[in-house]
Amino acid sequence: LPALLQALETCQNGLNDLRLWISTDCSAKAELIENALQDSCLSKQAVFRKVRICPNKGRNLGPLLHDLWPDLKDEELVLHLHSKRSVESNLGEAWLDQLLQCLLPDSDTLRELRYQFQSDSKLGLVMPQPPGLIRPYLNWGSNFELAQRLALPLGSRLHRDAVLMFPAGGMFWFKPAALAPLVKCLNVMDELPPEPLPVDGSSLHALERITPHACETSGHHWKLICGNTTIPSTMPAANLSVLEPQTEVYQQATALLAARFRQQDEQLECTSVNLDRCTQQLESADATIRE
Repeated sequence: LPALLQALETCQNGLNDLRLWISTDCSAKAELIENALQDSCLSKQAVFRKVRICPNKGRNLGPLLHDLWPDLKDEELVLHLHSKRSVESNLGEAWLDQLLQCLLPDSDTLRELRYQFQSDSKLGLVMPQPPGLIRPYLNWGSNFELAQRLALPLGSRLHRDAVLMFPAGGMFWFKPAALAPLVKCLNVMDELPPEPLPVDGSSLHALERITPHACETSGHHWKLICGNTTIPSTMPAANLSVLEPQTEVYQQATALLAARFRQQDEQLECTSVNLDRCTQQLESADATIRE
């Protein structure tokens, strides 16, 4: 909580008309949160604040799209943050810092971002470009078939050879109207999966990956905040779609990867042969020394 409040306070002058919702999973934590908020200048600025106790199911998306959605769905613009705590790896803290710096750089940038949402009625979702340490994991993995089932309410087919871009890390700016279809996808599940979740391959991992799909099917488009860009107007235009297959590009990329793997296999085979030869030479030299 301190890290999230500090990041928001950095952009305090760009957060006029702020309403603050915080979810947690028990009354003891809720009391600690309320005490922390009393000492926060951000809390004094907020025109509304609420700490909501939710079941420990659904990670960050459960409270957002289920427990808090009745309140959030009528808001003009929402920033979704969470503590990014990870027990599976040590990436959580560094990743959290990068996400917060990208989504909440400073007050001037934040005002420009909010202006873009106001002036572009079709802009529905702004996501941080995933950092380099995460990009190797940005794939469907074992989530594609599950995502297909969850995406049935969208009425659009998923394609393996389409662009796959999603808010990895689960933090983003959005208009609730743009993500309303994602709520329907969440409702496809009979219940939210209980903890502990697997590292990958759960319904929540699949749901995270179809966030931009929901945005596009609602008639909105999405943008990325890329690299060290601090001016949202330089974000790329919405010329990529997660719904449209890019078969030719996909095939070219697959061919390049296959060629690289073949090259690596050849290098490994060559290295193995050289190692065998060196071993034989060493054994021969050792035998000579012994003689």
